[in-house]
Amino acid sequence: MKNPDKKVKNTDIIDKIGLGDIILEHDASDKWIDDKYKSGFSLKVLLGALFIAIFMLPGFIYMGLCVGTNVGMGAEWVVVLLIVEITRRSYKSLKRQELLMLLHMAGSLSSFSGGLALSGGVFANLIWHQYQKNSDVFRDFNLTDKMPEWFAPNLDNMVGNSFFQEVWIQAIIVAVLGIIFFRMQFFGLGYLAFRITSDLEKLPFPMSRVGSEGATALADAETSGPESWRWGVFSIMSIVGILWGFIYMGIPALSSVLFGSATSIIPIPFLDITPATESVFPSAQWAIGFDLLAVLIVFVLPWRVVLSSAIVCITCHIILPPVFYNIGIHKQWQMGYSVLDTNIANGLDIWMSVGIGAALSIPITAIILAVTMSRNSESKMKPDWDKFFNPPKDRGDMPLWMPIMLFILSGIGIVVFTHGIVNLGWLGGFKKTPDQYFPIWIQASFAFLWAPIITYINAKMAAIAGQQVSLPFLREGAFFMSGYKHPDIWVSPLSLQTGDFGSVAGTYKVLELTKTKFSSLVKVEITALILLTVAGLIYWSFIWGLGPIPSDNFPYAQKMWPYIAKSAALWYSALGDGNNFVLDALKPDVIISVLSIFSIVFVLFNSFGIPLAYYFGAVSGVGLMPYMVFPSIVGLVLRYYVGKRIGRKKLRKYSPVMLAGFAAGIGITGMLVVSVVLIKSAVSSAQF
Repeated sequence: MKNPDKKVKNTDIIDKIGLGDIILEHDASDKWIDDKYKSGFSLKVLLGALFIAIFMLPGFIYMGLCVGTNVGMGAEWVVVLLIVEITRRSYKSLKRQELLMLLHMAGSLSSFSGGLALSGGVFANLIWHQYQKNSDVFRDFNLTDKMPEWFAPNLDNMVGNSFFQEVWIQAIIVAVLGIIFFRMQFFGLGYLAFRITSDLEKLPFPMSRVGSEGATALADAETSGPESWRWGVFSIMSIVGILWGFIYMGIPALSSVLFGSATSIIPIPFLDITPATESVFPSAQWAIGFDLLAVLIVFVLPWRVVLSSAIVCITCHIILPPVFYNIGIHKQWQMGYSVLDTNIANGLDIWMSVGIGAALSIPITAIILAVTMSRNSESKMKPDWDKFFNPPKDRGDMPLWMPIMLFILSGIGIVVFTHGIVNLGWLGGFKKTPDQYFPIWIQASFAFLWAPIITYINAKMAAIAGQQVSLPFLREGAFFMSGYKHPDIWVSPLSLQTGDFGSVAGTYKVLELTKTKFSSLVKVEITALILLTVAGLIYWSFIWGLGPIPSDNFPYAQKMWPYIAKSAALWYSALGDGNNFVLDALKPDVIISVLSIFSIVFVLFNSFGIPLAYYFGAVSGVGLMPYMVFPSIVGLVLRYYVGKRIGRKKLRKYSPVMLAGFAAGIGITGMLVVSVVLIKSAVSSAQF
């Protein structure tokens, strides 16, 4: 007898948004609806995690510092494909549950911090903190002495580049506490949101069905005989990745180690031609990136999002700036500015406000979309209270009291420790008088009210429309309205966490669809956290011990970290008696106008059936750095050409494997370079 809970396949959101170019045609859960739940955590998964932590993580770290990229999702497929092929050749197979957990484990271990391009967990962030605090930028803004010891120690108190000294204890304790409370909220609020939206409200989670297709495809391949094409494509692209990695980052790194100065064949991370074009295109941001990995990533992204994002980025940062300069809107820009200085100057003049207006349109339009989809949903039904209180016995659920207690305890912990380190001077902080305290009620409101509200909203958004919403600059607004005068509140990892764990509900839904026990996720997350912390400490200690970060040895960090630090300093120094650059840059009329324009565009797109992927891409394009556009355009052209030659369906099948192989090749190059650097350093420091 078929499971009565089986839902009608819901593809409305896929068609409306325009995601059909990146997903498969079948519903992954259909064939498994009557299967029993099985554990996805096994020795094979643990070995895959160890492989990443020991052999791939140093490559991730070095790639981020040198070229500003990480293999990202490629790392997930690298590990899975390697283990799949190894098990196949040993005449064994992997369960779909193991494949899914391998993907999740690899994603956790290869996590990437966006613009900073940092991998390696908490110690990567601490490296950034010590640079930020002791940078020339922070000194210029009089912030260095206002940053507490629990953020990072003062440079004068450190002996060399090492975490193994007493001055780091406070910062490590605070960072670890932040991780603990985050994980408590992850399993508390995220799981509760799933129980409410899936078990109780019976919502469809369309994108979770899409997310389960990776495990579906690999599981099908495991049981349907050898598929030599996959390993062949992976191997060829790995070789290409090794060659590209050697040219792009290997030559600069090795020349620096062997000859004392870096020699780059290809500019890293981009070629800045803004000064050369300033007479013709004043205040325009001209820069070209050459990262081939970014080109291949376009193959697995929705092409409509990539295209509209590129068009809007070119319009906002290249076409319009000369016009705005000539009519007097761009006042901060000066001749001779680099592309990064131009980005900051133009942002202060108008583009920060434009970005806020565009970002504000997302939650509004996403809610409209969710309401529309909810009205038309085929899975709309009465709440299932019986399943909510009595979930399937073999699913591996927690009793309801446990996530509730995790939420309450994490909230109390966040409020107490934020008050302690920010107001009371715990762990090397600055002790204040009661009239100088950061209002504890604001922190409590975020922890106990905003966190569950935004988690439920985004869980429901994911369940109905496959989208997430956020209120931009909510945290920043709370800081300014609080009346608090000290910039240390900006750097507390515990203060005003957005508490958005709605996406976790979608993760649990993928587990349910693939019949994976929920307890597997807990085991995988804890294992990944331990491995990432230990391996991150070891590898970051080695790399940091070789010399300062950033430096000539790390081109991306050398160019981008001062820019990111300056952007942060503008915000941090705006509290109290600080500068008014940021506040002056916020223009309500511009924000409202842009919000209105994007909302109207959304209504028109939605009314005339234009795929909304164009709209979401356009919003993201406002904040896109121009140097990222060139790889996107090249990727779109190549994607069209290759798809025409081999067929779009085949390309869609090949693309993740191509990306994984290329990423693996780059990772191998990164690991080899790291090895050479470490050996050279060891030889140089040896006493003969």
